[in-house]
Amino acid sequence: MVLTDGFATVRMAEMVAVTATTNLRSQAVMRRIGMTFDPAENFNDSDVKEGPLRRQVLYRERWCTVGPDAR
Repeated sequence: MVLTDGFATVRMAEMVAVTATTNLRSQAVMRRIGMTFDPAENFNDSDVKEGPLRRQVLYRERWCTVGPDAR
């Protein structure tokens, strides 16, 4: 699995990915590799001008959900 390899190689406790809410293909990839999201974590990117790309969705995965102690 992509995330397991990343956690083992980089040794991070958590990985996050961000994309515009309108970028459905990127969101599909994030879900396909096992990342999850909480709509409460969506945010407006202050570096992006007002428009359809400003609203962002954040996907994350924590080591404990994919590591050796995962249930």
